[in-house]
Order: sequence, then structure tokens, then C-alpha cells
Amino acid sequence: MSSKKSEAALETVLHAVQKNYISLNDQDMKIYGDHFTKVLTQLIELMKQEDALFKAIYSRLCGAGSYYDGLKVGKPEEYDMDVVMRLPINYNDIIIDNSGVPAAFTKVKITKGMDQLRQHPEWTSKYRYMDSWRNKDDYLLETEFRKWIESVVNKALNTLKQKKSNCYELVLENPDGLGEKTPYQISLTKSGPAMTFNIIIPPDNAKVDVDFVPVIEFTHPKWPPHHVRSLSPNLIAAKRTSWFIVPKPKKGNTDGTLWRLAFHEQEREMINDKGVLKPVCRLLKKFRDTQGINIASYYLKTLFLWEVDIRGREFWTQKQGFLFMHMLKVFRDKLQQKSINYYWDKRYDLTEGYNDKNKKNICDRLNKIIEKIEKEVETNPMIVAKFILPKKEFESLEKNTILPNLLETASVSSTIKQHCGVPVVVKESSQQVQAKKSEPKSGSPDVAAKLNQMMTLLQTLNRKVDSLTDTVNQLRDDNATLRDQLRLGKQQNCSNRQLPSELDVMLLTAENFARDMHL
Repeated sequence: MSSKKSEAALETVLHAVQKNYISLNDQDMKIYGDHFTKVLTQLIELMKQEDALFKAIYSRLCGAGSYYDGLKVGKPEEYDMDVVMRLPINYNDIIIDNSGVPAAFTKVKITKGMDQLRQHPEWTSKYRYMDSWRNKDDYLLETEFRKWIESVVNKALNTLKQKKSNCYELVLENPDGLGEKTPYQISLTKSGPAMTFNIIIPPDNAKVDVDFVPVIEFTHPKWPPHHVRSLSPNLIAAKRTSWFIVPKPKKGNTDGTLWRLAFHEQEREMINDKGVLKPVCRLLKKFRDTQGINIASYYLKTLFLWEVDIRGREFWTQKQGFLFMHMLKVFRDKLQQKSINYYWDKRYDLTEGYNDKNKKNICDRLNKIIEKIEKEVETNPMIVAKFILPKKEFESLEKNTILPNLLETASVSSTIKQHCGVPVVVKESSQQVQAKKSEPKSGSPDVAAKLNQMMTLLQTLNRKVDSLTDTVNQLRDDNATLRDQLRLGKQQNCSNRQLPSELDVMLLTAENFARDMHL
């Protein structure tokens, strides 16, 4: 049995998990995305009509969170959308003040820029309300900014027909382009800096929740000082230079001057085009959900940001089985150390809200799971999926997935163990011992020759199967990468661009090949 065949068994399991229980349905993504984008675009237009200041400083909508990072697990029913605004003043006159400020937050001071804005001919009609966003020391107040944007949203909603309390109807042309009108029902809830639009999409009354987060944009070389990580040359070269301040209050802060830092654009670039990083992150998130571990998706994503910083690009081209186990151990180790540090400012522990007992309980569970996988994976690669999937999904996977025939040989044991980072002890199996006892005597040259010939043929066949399996897995990976790139292009308003013809051919080839092989 070749080493590649045992690796292929574990990869087959994880590919089946990805395809059937994790990957988002392209058609669902398109339908949901088209509908909620159309609704939000119209709401933005209403907000512009109702507030001259919003119209003047609004820049764009910018997707954030798991869906836009390509890390979403489950149905595409929840989205994060940043409402990006730029201040109408010279950014050179803005002071980013991090002195004495808690990690991951900043203060923004505007003095000269506001004085100049007062001389603008439209100060009274358009910009005057910005004066209320500052305190007596000229620091920008996230509390006042948040109140203002909430009032603009409410004014826009009040222009719509109200069906009942906190339920509005917005009638728009259906995104299918056939000209039919579609009545959407919209309600609003608030939590922290986010306003969540709950959108009901007819005719099936599908529900979509969109977190609508107001942010103020800054651009490098304007960058937070002191403890915040500097922008790397690679990110500057990739033109990922925009960053945001978010009106998210710091617990315990009462003066409203602290703004949360956000680096969505940089983080997305860091995890993009890194082999199977995204599929492995989705596996880890699915594992978290199945195991009922109460840990935020962003905390898991942060584990990958740190590893990207440590490892080279080639690291993420390894097999999913190895990388999943590696990241599971990283997760455990960070909890054992009692902190998952914020990538951009390591003074901030993302898990500060968890007490040490909670962290230890999760860590102990992870230890037991890792030990069980390492103990059994050599003979049963399905054990990994058993911890990733809920019971019903695992039973379905077990029923419908055909694995290579993993005989209990030393080569299989050692290969799978090495694949998951387990120490190897090689010993002969009972089949090998029996085979040795049954070896033909030296007086039977014809039988021995025929057996040798058969073994040579079997080895050749095994190599061909291994090569075919590698091709299937590589095509699957290429397929997933292309879908991520296409989805990201559409999300960045690049839908008018065409994929190069060779990528189209590769994608079609991958899909048809996998379908023909029933994989």
C-alpha cells in the first residue's frame, strides 16, 4: 500500500465534508445576495434624500465578516456590511491619539480641520451637525456619531409604508430582471454599533439578517501610532491601505471618545490565495459549532492570521488533514496560554471576557478530542469527520462516502499517523505475519514468478489510482480557489470583469471530472 493512498483516504473524507456539509450553495448565495444588496442600495438612496450630511460624507458599502472573507459556514442568511464614510476635512489635520488608550481602540482629535470646515459655504445647510460630534477637547465622540446615523436610518425607514410596529414595506423591481415588483418587509434591531436589518424576501419568505455598521475611513500613511502593528510592505504593495474606526463602545468607558479599530481589508488580503487555508478554517468553525464551543468566529480567524505571519505561503499547500490537526492544536495551545491576542495589537486578549475556568474546560475537551483522533486515525480516518459533523450529518457521510480499502499494514498506519503529526511505531500486522507463513517454498519457482508478476501489476495499478486520486483532489482545490476568487471579484463590484478563458476551462473541467467520478 503506497503512502499516497492512505493520505487520499483522509483527504476524501474532508473533501466530502466540505462539499456536502460546509460549502455554500452558489445559487443560494446569488439569490440572497442579489436581494439584500438591492434592498440596502435603495435604503442608502433614501438616507441620502433625508439627510444632506450623510449624502455629503457617504462613500460606499463594504462587505465584512465571514461571508465576504470566504469563511462562511452554514446558510448565507447573515451578513455584515460596513457603511463607509469619509470626513469632509483635510486628513492631515486629524490627530490619531493612542496615548493612554486601551489596546485595539483609539481616539481621534479634530481641531484645525473643523475650524476650516466652518468657513465652507454649505456649513449651515450641510455640515453644521458635525459640531455635535466633538467634546470640549475636540475629540470625536462615537456616541454622538452613532446617534446621528441611527436617526438617519430611522428617517429613511419612516418614508416607507409601515405594515405594523417596526415592520416596513419596500417595493422594488425583482433582481431577476423580468420587471416584476417585489415587496420586501424590513424590521430593525440594534446592538452596539450595528443596526441589524431583518429582511423578509418573497415569495418563500426567506429571512436575511444584515448587520449595518457605520465606519469612518482612513488611509495609509495615516495610521494608528505606538502599539498598533505597522502596515507591511506586502499590504501596501497590494494597495490594502484603508482602515476604519468603528463606534463600538469600550466597556466601562463613559466619555464616548474611544473608537474600535478595524482592518478588514488587510485581513482579507492576508488569508487570500493561501492554499487550503480557507477550507481548513471552515472545518475548524464547523467543528466549533458541532462541539458547542462558545468562541467567536473572529477569534478563530485570528489564529489563522497569526499563523500566516509565522508560516510561509507553502505551508498552506499541505493536506487539509494535517493543517486541520495543526490548527486544532494551535487553538488548544492558545487557550492553555489563556489568551488569543488581537493580531493588530497583541496587548488585547480577545478572550478577556472568558474566565480561566471556561478556558480550561474548553482546553481539556480539545485535548481529549485530539488524543482520540491521534489514537484512531491510523485505521479510521472517518474519526476526524465524526468530531466535525453533527450526528445525522456524520451518519449520512459514513453511508455515502467510498474510501480506499485501508488494510491494516504498517505503511498505512505510519502514513496516516505522520499525516496528522502522530509518532510512528512500525510493526507487522497479523496479515503480514500470515502472508510470510504462506510464502511459496523455494521449490515452486513457477508459482513464485507468477506471484511476483501479480504484485508488480498491482503496484502499477496502485500508482495509477494514486495519480488519479491526486488529480481529483487537486481539481477540487482549484475549483474551490476559483470560486473564492470569482465570489470576491463580484463582492468588490467587479462583476463586469470576465474570468480568463483558461480559468473557465479549468473550473468546468474540475466540476465535470468530479461529477463523472461520482466524487
